[in-house]
Amino acid sequence: MVSLRKFWFYPLIALLAIAVVLTIFGQGHAETTLEDFKAFAREGQVTTVRLSRNDRDFEYRVRFNDETYESSKDPAIPMQELLSGAGLTDAAIGRIDIYYTGASNNPVAIVIRLVINFLPLIAVAALIAFFVRRSVRSRRNRA
Repeated sequence: MVSLRKFWFYPLIALLAIAVVLTIFGQGHAETTLEDFKAFAREGQVTTVRLSRNDRDFEYRVRFNDETYESSKDPAIPMQELLSGAGLTDAAIGRIDIYYTGASNNPVAIVIRLVINFLPLIAVAALIAFFVRRSVRSRRNRA
């Protein structure tokens, strides 16, 4: 077992914490242009579109790929109109699942979502604080 009194152990914990945080928060979506989205849609590759509440930003998925892409559009143009302007027929547009996502206005839901999103960061910070406090106490006891 590694002794917690070794000086090199704390930077190792810090690096591990940074790796965990970057892994959790680095799960962004690949950004694409609106033209890329239209090209995927014309090829029949777009399966799902999730529009944000601002009706500007959206995420979409393509066939045979687990990755989610993001793009933006003019909020004044509805998604169906954008797709038909890209050359899709009504039948092709009907095969795409289009729906709105967004934040709830319920304050309890907002707080719960914030706690869940920042829970890993809070846990890592608490773990580091625990080990630092323990190290300081052990140094005081030795002196």
